[in-house]
Amino acid sequence: MTKVYDALRQADAQRLQRSDSEAAATVAHIETASAARESSGDAPASTGSEMEQLRQLIFGNVLSGYEKEVARVETRIAMEASKIRTEIGELGRRLESRIAEIDLRATKGHSELSGQITSQAAMLRTAVDERSEKTLGIVEKSLQEIRDQKVDRGAFASFLSNLGQHLDVETKQSEAPAKN
Repeated sequence: MTKVYDALRQADAQRLQRSDSEAAATVAHIETASAARESSGDAPASTGSEMEQLRQLIFGNVLSGYEKEVARVETRIAMEASKIRTEIGELGRRLESRIAEIDLRATKGHSELSGQITSQAAMLRTAVDERSEKTLGIVEKSLQEIRDQKVDRGAFASFLSNLGQHLDVETKQSEAPAKN
């Protein structure tokens, strides 16, 4: 845009120089005509149409030059605006593509994490089920032994103590892998 303004300023300066020289020539022509009229004794008769002709002669070229220059600048600005719109459209398409790519990566990462969580949950469920079955088996075996032997209170207390120790060991074993 700076180039356009510089070009306009330069064109304006050239037109003003031409306009000044044309105006000077016109003024010289008018002075010559006035001097000729005065020397011949004719009264200076300036009508409205002569004044209009003078205005057109002095300013007509400048105005038409400005109109042409403005039209040229408008065309150039329209072309530049079109270029900018095209570039913005391309940037928008590239941005949308990049967003879609990031969204796809995020979805893939989410799916992978979900799969890992599901897998780990299944493994933990299996481990808990195995330990529960093992502990239940020990309890049932001990109860069967107690029934078979019809043990007294001391033996039953001993059984409960052993069961408590076994559960304590199982709890410590299950907590150890979870801390790692």
